[in-house]
Amino acid sequence: MSLPLIEKYRPKSFEQVIGVDVEKLKNLISSPLDMPNLLFYGSQGIGKTTCAKIIINELSPIDVLRINGSDTTGVDTIREKVYNYMMGMSSVENKPKIVWIEEFDFMSASAYAALRAMIEQFMSNARFICTCNYIEKIPEPIQSRFTPVEFKTTGKDELLNRLSYICKEEGIIIDNVKTLETIIDSSKGDIRATINLLQQLSSNDKKEISIDMVNAVGDLTEEVFDLLANRQWSKIRYNIPQKNPDYKKLLVELDEMFFNSDLEVSKKAKINEEIAKGLYEMAFVFDENICFSAICSRIIKCLY
Repeated sequence: MSLPLIEKYRPKSFEQVIGVDVEKLKNLISSPLDMPNLLFYGSQGIGKTTCAKIIINELSPIDVLRINGSDTTGVDTIREKVYNYMMGMSSVENKPKIVWIEEFDFMSASAYAALRAMIEQFMSNARFICTCNYIEKIPEPIQSRFTPVEFKTTGKDELLNRLSYICKEEGIIIDNVKTLETIIDSSKGDIRATINLLQQLSSNDKKEISIDMVNAVGDLTEEVFDLLANRQWSKIRYNIPQKNPDYKKLLVELDEMFFNSDLEVSKKAKINEEIAKGLYEMAFVFDENICFSAICSRIIKCLY
């Protein structure tokens, strides 16, 4: 089975990373025993996990414990799994153990409280590399024990060069450069969403992508917006999944459309709350089609 393009072209070294100050990262890890705890924050799909992987690869061989904060939010995981791991000495001379926590902003208050003491207690033996989307959700006493590194939206020129390279390697035919620019604009600087959209659009026999195909994807948001406005829930439930949408991107674009609509402010606020709740739910569901239709059902109730 062939890898998705986002994994096939995931940077394997700092030299391949775009949109990030890699020199700063190199300096921070240049002396493993002196490296600080690292907190990578910023919107989704812009390289936080990729850079964490590269750092661990650069430090290899090194002991690593990886945890997903959205799967194990409770204090028990911290007290048992992390504490026991950090108590043991590193198996690699002159290198600390690494605790790598993704989606760090999903941890519970009790988990943060347990971590607070551990971070300082085992500083001589272990370091943390944590990634999150919303740094403001992380308590200040925890933030103060990390060196924060902000990941910002990747520049359009860098993304254009990356997409052009992938197209050349994969034999994807683009009618003109404006088509790639439109793909980038529709993904709002999210590297992962941009490459996933490129793969979605190129999944035809000829591997050709035209500007009309890209615009058709953008029209899907307007289609769902109109279906919501007209209470056509059944069509959302059974027709939209057939178009293989990126639901998270679709929800973000719907939120923007409702915000700029003529609706009264109270309804806009309720819809925004439902979309925010829905984006959170999307991270845990088994069937995104069912989840999206349920979110749309709640939005319709906000409208009427």
